[in-house]
Amino acid sequence: MTIDEKAPVVEAVLTYLYNFNYETGMLITSRPPPMVFHAQVYAMAEMYGIQSLKTYSKEKFETTIATGWNLEAFPSSITEVFSTTPETDRGLRDPVIKVCCENSKALVADDGFKVILREAPGFAAEFAEVLAGGDTVVVKECLLTVYECPDCGREWHGNLNENPDLPSSLCPYCQIEYDNEDWARYTRRNKKR
Repeated sequence: MTIDEKAPVVEAVLTYLYNFNYETGMLITSRPPPMVFHAQVYAMAEMYGIQSLKTYSKEKFETTIATGWNLEAFPSSITEVFSTTPETDRGLRDPVIKVCCENSKALVADDGFKVILREAPGFAAEFAEVLAGGDTVVVKECLLTVYECPDCGREWHGNLNENPDLPSSLCPYCQIEYDNEDWARYTRRNKKR
């Protein structure tokens, strides 16, 4: 980053130190897109050892990519994360991989995303590992279970363990209801989100 590119990030860090928050639209107008900006703030917080700012910028980043993964800036945020954070710092890397996993079908059809796959080997390797079913926390969060309904024989997929308050689930096709523990007997295989 050049000095001009760092100015908005430094402004955000200073604002956070005084106010315990920052906004993407502060005084300096030449800012990157919000998801890239939050990743830059995170990296600077890491560099200066400001743990609370890392946590705050991580939350902002996760919120932004959860709703903005289909925006033109998303591939740039991937590049920012994988070029400014060490491999051992999973704070932003895991959320990126998770969002990519959840939206992989749409993303692999996007030309900007394909460029990132070619240009960011660290990201491409981690993303491929998830898609191949590697044993990481991110993979477990992205897996759906495929069930075969014992009544109609049709397959459907979901994660019945996501909401423990719901003790039973319906087949989306024939509407037969079984306890979630019973559905476990009709598990076929795991499928990526």
